[in-house]
Amino acid sequence: MAFPRRLLIEGEELVLDLRPHPIALFFPALLTLIGLVAAVWISQIDAVAWWIPWGAFLVFLLVFPIPRFLNWWTSTFAVTSDRVVHRYGWISKFSMEIPLEAINDVREAATQAGNGHPRVAFCGERAGRLWAAGRTAEAVQLEQLCGELAHDVDILCAYPVPYTEDDQALTRVCGGHTAVAASCAIRNVGFV
Repeated sequence: MAFPRRLLIEGEELVLDLRPHPIALFFPALLTLIGLVAAVWISQIDAVAWWIPWGAFLVFLLVFPIPRFLNWWTSTFAVTSDRVVHRYGWISKFSMEIPLEAINDVREAATQAGNGHPRVAFCGERAGRLWAAGRTAEAVQLEQLCGELAHDVDILCAYPVPYTEDDQALTRVCGGHTAVAASCAIRNVGFV
């Protein structure tokens, strides 16, 4: 579901319209496939009524994969010329909005406090946590989104994974950063 244009304020432009990465559906799809195979196999057993495994499979579908799919399907992330919006929900939509003026106020405060050039730094650990959980595609997508949003802002990322130059995926992520360094205090753990 795309961000509805009718929700744009007059003069507001849609800059980015994003959805959660499809990899979020991998685990529910895998469990659905396992449940389907189990239902077929158990229904073949003569001692079990055929409807019991299929009823259990239907309840499982209603409790786990279908709600996860609907949550993924109805989630949108939008960046407009005036705000950042996260909308989700099937029947009634819930929305979280951050006006870009709030972000610009931080940049102005940094300019006034500094030498005229705003250097605001954000430190995020979400991409690193996604990476450590094996959700590398989502981590890369988050890094790309942050890279598109950042102009006069430094975004500091922490990756709690061992880093070697042989790791091509992490090397690609590090290549999108201005600088990459291992922390001296935790070099043995291998943070980037």
